[in-house]
Amino acid sequence: MAKKIAFIILIIATVLWTAFIFSNSLDNAEESTEKSSTVTEAVNKVASAVGIEEEISHSTVRDMAHFTEFALLALLLAVDIVILIYSKLSSSPFKLLAICASSLPACFILACVDELIQKFSGGRVSQFSDVLLDTLGALCGVIGFSVIYIIFYAIKSKKAQIEITH
Repeated sequence: MAKKIAFIILIIATVLWTAFIFSNSLDNAEESTEKSSTVTEAVNKVASAVGIEEEISHSTVRDMAHFTEFALLALLLAVDIVILIYSKLSSSPFKLLAICASSLPACFILACVDELIQKFSGGRVSQFSDVLLDTLGALCGVIGFSVIYIIFYAIKSKKAQIEITH
C-alpha cells in the first residue's frame, strides 16, 4: 500500500513538474524575460555572496534553467519507472538502470513539445539547440539517478552479506 501511495505521489510530482516546464514555455517573450531576469539577479546575488565576482549572464542562467528542468524531469521519470517495475525484475540493478534510460526518449519528446509550445507563444522562438540542452540535462539526471541507485544497491547488498555471515 505504501508503495502505491509513493508511486501516485511521484506520478503527480512528475506531471506537475512537466506542467511547470510547459507553463514557462507558454509565457510570452516579455513575461519570460521578466521571470528569467529576476532569476538572473537572484543567481548573481547568491554568486556574489559566495565570493564569485564575475557576473553570470542572462543567457547562461536560461541555459542552466533548461538543463536543470529536464535533469529533474528525467530523475522523476526514472524513479517512477523503478517503482513501477522494481518487483518485476531480477535482482540485477543494471537491468533496472537500462530500463530507466527509457526516460531519455520521453524527455527528448517532451523537450520537442516544449519548444513547439514556445513557437506559438508571443514573441518566442523555438530552437533545436534548446532541445539538445534539455536532453543533455535529462541524460545527466539519469546518470545522477543511476549513480545514487548503484551506491544504495551496493550498500544494501553489503549489509545483506554481513547479515548472512553473522
